[in-house]
Amino acid sequence: MRRLLAALLVFLAWPSAVAESDEPVWPNGAYNPYDRTPIRVWLDEGNLTAKTRTYLDTVREAMAYWENGGNGAIRWNVTFSLSPSLNESDLVVRFDPAATLHCGLEIGVGCGGYGVNRSHRGIVRLALYQEVPPGTAVLEVRHRSYDAMRDTAIHEFGHALGLPHSDDPLDVMYPESDTHRYADSPDSLLPHAEVVKWMGYAVGAVAAIMGALFLVHRIQDNRAQRRIERMLVEAERSMAERPRR
Repeated sequence: MRRLLAALLVFLAWPSAVAESDEPVWPNGAYNPYDRTPIRVWLDEGNLTAKTRTYLDTVREAMAYWENGGNGAIRWNVTFSLSPSLNESDLVVRFDPAATLHCGLEIGVGCGGYGVNRSHRGIVRLALYQEVPPGTAVLEVRHRSYDAMRDTAIHEFGHALGLPHSDDPLDVMYPESDTHRYADSPDSLLPHAEVVKWMGYAVGAVAAIMGALFLVHRIQDNRAQRRIERMLVEAERSMAERPRR
């Protein structure tokens, strides 16, 4: 679930909070709230491990999505660049070691908001974990899948670019996500295409092994058949050479 009440409420949970007097109005794609391009993005990797560094690619996919036009609501040319430091950034992406995030008065798996007059940084916060099963008491907590993280990142980047929620269930800015469609497990940290590719490799390897075994079996059958044929020929020759009484 990805929800955001307002950019002000999001920043209440962030050190560079927007003051109450700076409460923004959603630009809704009409203008660039950062007043500059490219928007410099700082990736906070502090909570990532060697296993979860694939999540960085979900952020890159989210940035590429909006640079390529996104959902069509942004009416200015979106471009990003990676910032070499936090101090030089316009937008910060942080991975939180939690299953739920408190975004102002809302709770979800992600938060997003934008800066005001370039005096405050935009923010995208992404939860690293998810409750299993979703929406119930925490029976088990697992890493979120690659695809789930990517979709959340796309949604929260939309907020960071100044888009509010959409009423269209098919829009990436719709406030609800069907988390049940995700196979959230530690084994699904690769992009879907990568999973399909490795499954293809596995199927190909199994097929190659089965083919080799079949060939070996056929070779063994042919050798056995030739051996039997030689034995029959030798038996016939022996019978032919035996003297008659």
